[in-house]
Amino acid sequence: MPDPILLYYPYIIDFLIVLLVLITVLVDISKFMYSYLLIIPPAVLLYLVTGTLFYALVLILSVIVSKYLYSVRFFYYAAALILISIMLFVFRISGSDWMYFDFCLGYGGLVAFLGDKGSLVNIRSNDHSKGKIRQIEMRRDYVQIAGGLIIFTILYFGTFFYLRMFITWAVLIFLIIGNYYSRKSNTKIGSLISYFERPSVPIGLGAIWFGIGILFSLGLVDSGKIFALIIFASTVGDPLATIVGSNIHSPKLFFNHRKSWAGFAAMLLPTCLLGYFLAGFPGLLIGVTGTVAESLSFHTIDDNFSVPATMGIITRIIQSIT
Repeated sequence: MPDPILLYYPYIIDFLIVLLVLITVLVDISKFMYSYLLIIPPAVLLYLVTGTLFYALVLILSVIVSKYLYSVRFFYYAAALILISIMLFVFRISGSDWMYFDFCLGYGGLVAFLGDKGSLVNIRSNDHSKGKIRQIEMRRDYVQIAGGLIIFTILYFGTFFYLRMFITWAVLIFLIIGNYYSRKSNTKIGSLISYFERPSVPIGLGAIWFGIGILFSLGLVDSGKIFALIIFASTVGDPLATIVGSNIHSPKLFFNHRKSWAGFAAMLLPTCLLGYFLAGFPGLLIGVTGTVAESLSFHTIDDNFSVPATMGIITRIIQSIT
């Protein structure tokens, strides 16, 4: 006879999400309507693929979490997401199920950002502040490279099935910590985080974009080596492009006059070489895609999201045709 908990846990999780969604709909529906419309296509597709409404509910909950960033309500909904993910882990969902879960978190965060006027204002402020204070940019880039190399090494030598789950939790916990210290900027840790932030930009905005980009790509990639390449491009290749591009004078890209050929090459060469080493020609193509995505980045969608997301999409396309 099957364990009653194993038999009924999907319905327990569904009930929890429905309850949270109903509370939000009753309290603040106008804030979410546009984003809810944008999640209909992937929600329908996920239902057709999986035969369950669970992922549609996760999509809605992820929109709610992202909409409430930098507010007290965020903590309750983010904690609920972590609780749900722990329940999924305890009951041993498959790797593909966890991919769907990550995709929902990443896509929900994206549409929440793009469908919120306040978020768009913050995004434009961040874009206009880029490169204005060189010392801040260098600090950010060096920390990003150091952290990226550590994560890359762990991914390269670790077991991806478990690491992807820990990455998901790490992103959610990081968002909670960042949200907390955005409200406690006068503390020592808050001041330290602010030390790396651009003027007039909410604490951790770029890191939040990176977090949802990583979750989005995790929802599309099932290879540890390819995901390690995505991490390298996002955390090492991208800042290398900034460092080299700002220190070496070279012609501007004809398709983006804010970027230079020197910066483009600084990301392209190491990313493509690593991609070829890890996965042959497909890895090379994925590396090129990430570099082009970084060079095409514009103010509405931050390159912290566009690089990992685009590399995840091209990975899924390559896997579907080979």
